Amino acid sequence: MAYLDADGAVLAPQDYSKLSVEGFQENAAKALANRELRKKAEAGDAAAKKAFFLLQLDFGALTRDEATKMSAGIDLSGEEKAKLDDFLLGKELQEVFRGADRKKPETMAAAARKCADLFAAGRIPKDPVMAASMLGMTAQHAKEGKDTALLETVLITAKERFAGDRRMTRLIENLEKELAKLRAPTDGSGNGSAPGAGGAGG
Repeated sequence: MAYLDADGAVLAPQDYSKLSVEGFQENAAKALANRELRKKAEAGDAAAKKAFFLLQLDFGALTRDEATKMSAGIDLSGEEKAKLDDFLLGKELQEVFRGADRKKPETMAAAARKCADLFAAGRIPKDPVMAASMLGMTAQHAKEGKDTALLETVLITAKERFAGDRRMTRLIENLEKELAKLRAPTDGSGNGSAPGAGGAGG
């Protein structure tokens, strides 16, 4: 639920922690204030244009193209540019994930390869759930390519990024298992064989 302007622009999302008469009134007041801010921005006020743009990023209400177009000509600080880049990365990953169909292995492989490319470029989203999805896809790319070094880097990154986050325990455990499998020597038939296993008869 959100408060929208006549053309569908988001003026304020509903704060679900304040589902009371006072809460709705507070959000309505924010929406009206943001409508006035938008009017000033459209009238050419540079400060208002920047403030309204940053609000739209916070609301997640823009497409990649809209965000790129709206940011043109706005003097953003380094921190604000990083915020925009993270927003655009999130939108890009959403498109990548939507294109991955488990019933079509080639689309899954393409998505995993794209995630691996972004990972190699050092582009990992701040959102923990999206970051976990991206790292999982990158790990899949490493697994399919038997790229031990890449999988090890993914594991290190996951441990650093999600330190203390219990939600990511399973992800890290799975990465450790997959890395152990890749590191295990094979018996020549493609089957893993632990050091010293086999050949003990006698």
